[in-house]
Amino acid sequence: MKETGKRVLFGLIAAPLFLAVLWLGSWYLNMLLLVIVALMQRELANIFFIADAKVDLSWALVFSLLILFQTKIPFFYPLVLLVVILYVGLKALQPDRLQFRDTLPTLFTALYIPSLMVTMLFLRDMGTAESGFILLSLIVLMVWGNDTLAYFGGRAMGKHLLAPNISPKKTIEGFIFGFLGATLVFVAFTLWVPNASFLTQLSLWPLVIIASVFGPIGDLTESRLKRFVDVKDSSNLLPGHGGFLDRFDALMIVAPICWIYLEVLLYFEFVTF
Repeated sequence: MKETGKRVLFGLIAAPLFLAVLWLGSWYLNMLLLVIVALMQRELANIFFIADAKVDLSWALVFSLLILFQTKIPFFYPLVLLVVILYVGLKALQPDRLQFRDTLPTLFTALYIPSLMVTMLFLRDMGTAESGFILLSLIVLMVWGNDTLAYFGGRAMGKHLLAPNISPKKTIEGFIFGFLGATLVFVAFTLWVPNASFLTQLSLWPLVIIASVFGPIGDLTESRLKRFVDVKDSSNLLPGHGGFLDRFDALMIVAPICWIYLEVLLYFEFVTF
């Protein structure tokens, strides 16, 4: 089967399962994100390894557990500070200078991915259980809609490169199709999803722009990293999609931006749900 066929088939199977876990929320979503984040960290560690830097994945997992389960952990922030101090202190005492050199790659891997992905949990907890599910599902599907139409639109009509020094396949035409994909998802939610009428509030429409702009930025960020070490995909775990970093690189940036935007709207009472 060609890569495009694998991509479509895997998406048709994985998307409903992923949305089902979003609906369940709570511990189910925490555990799913922990698995996804751990696999993303493993892929990032492999990229660092190619660049001659070693990541201690056991410490990365400790930080992931703390960050992703922070709402269920008392004294979360002091505990994170304590673990950071403990980790850096233990590395500083190592006689091997190479081990201390790997401290920064480990901390980056341990903190960067879970600190961004945890905002999916914050989005799921916004408003009521129903509105939280609708918001998170909307953002996930807008990112996927953007990525899907950008992929197929770029392949069919792409002529002008978007960022030739970073990604030789991304085109301006694909970017425009991606914007259309996110817009169609947003419109579909407002028309057909039960109890999603709150999405018609004008202040929520910028979520389409956030998904359409920051999704490609997230993708290009990972492409720049992979280009630095000259690898095509972060792994081959997901048929037609590469690895978990390849699949979640856009959502990893879009989710926190959307969460920040919605928190501002709620603070100033520009939106209700």
